[in-house]
Amino acid sequence: MDPRLRRDRAVVLKAVMQDGAALQFAHDRLKSDREVVLAAIDECASAFRLASSNLQADRKIVLAAVRKEGALLRYARGNLKLDRSIVLAAVLQDATSMRYADDSFKADQEIVLAALAERSFSLADADESLRCNRGFVLEAIQSKGRLLQYAEPQFKADRQIVLAAVKENGYALLYASEKCQADPGLVQTALRTTDPQEYTIRMKARWRSCVIQI
Repeated sequence: MDPRLRRDRAVVLKAVMQDGAALQFAHDRLKSDREVVLAAIDECASAFRLASSNLQADRKIVLAAVRKEGALLRYARGNLKLDRSIVLAAVLQDATSMRYADDSFKADQEIVLAALAERSFSLADADESLRCNRGFVLEAIQSKGRLLQYAEPQFKADRQIVLAAVKENGYALLYASEKCQADPGLVQTALRTTDPQEYTIRMKARWRSCVIQI
């Protein structure tokens, strides 16, 4: 690109509105221009990575970026990974972005519930205060029965929690306590939401594994 065009704000603004990645060809001065960068992000969220370090530490810019592509939280600068609104927006857009958030948010109920939507984050990754919170565990399992696998032992033996898990995913009963696995009501519920033959095969395989480990 002609060096003169790289410095021409009007030309660059028009270019990034058509292709956000064009920001890479802009003069450094324009990579620090909030309007230009926001226009680029609006067209292509990953253009955030091309912005100046100052704008990567700009709350408005970062929020705009993570609302479109949550994983861009990784490139946020300053203390913005500690900003709850930004982290929540990122996780709601892409649950896997939880890996880039400050560890303190592993104790934030709303953010953790959003993160649990993906397999990359489980109850085992949450802060102990949430892992031991019965109300939280129940709420999480109602949406993702498979999470019972990572629940604390006392909740795997809690019939109400196990029932909620099994209603959402019958195979969750495989991770419940032995007492719950032998509960006729829970077994019937599990069979209603699974393939009976496959469920039986999985259950037998699990018990065979336990015997071998003993």
